[in-house]
Amino acid sequence: MPAVRVAGDRHQRTGHVPAEQTPPEGRDELLRAFQQQGHRVARRPPPPRPPRGGGPPRPPGGAPVTGPGLRAAPIKPVDVVTVVSESEVIAVKQVRADDPYLEGHYPDMTVYPGVFLIESAYEAVLHLVRTTRGPQADAELTALDSVRFTTALRPGDELRVRCECRPGDEPGTLAVIAHCTTGEAKAALLKMRYRLR
Repeated sequence: MPAVRVAGDRHQRTGHVPAEQTPPEGRDELLRAFQQQGHRVARRPPPPRPPRGGGPPRPPGGAPVTGPGLRAAPIKPVDVVTVVSESEVIAVKQVRADDPYLEGHYPDMTVYPGVFLIESAYEAVLHLVRTTRGPQADAELTALDSVRFTTALRPGDELRVRCECRPGDEPGTLAVIAHCTTGEAKAALLKMRYRLR
């Protein structure tokens, strides 16, 4: 017999009537009827409620975590960055099996997450901007115009990100094409825009 699942005051009879179609005032009676007919009723605690007041996340006992430059940790998106010219930068990252963000991505075939390719390109561009404009300069990613992943990166692979940078269409912006490779294979092609500050 199908089981009835209950989460808080909601229920869903597996494979039959969706909970949204059952009026709230009739749920208790419906559950009792299911039990009397010999159906199992699995009770689960309701999902945790978000903290009251909303706002930015807070570390335990601390101030809110906010501001530009807020980064996920622990992460080391690049190992070496080399500024080739005022418009070109190359970043290199050795993909290691013990990198914490690889665990579970994916369990049967570990691959370097695509979002970290974007992060590696960002770090390369930020390094170029701070090298050419001064240590206080900043670059904010404003658009990913095109992202094409072509080869999966695995532990042991070396990621090489070559960023070609040119002034954007609007004043104070930067247009970037990032060529991501591993060995001779193309791993990704990213087209991005940044706002310079």
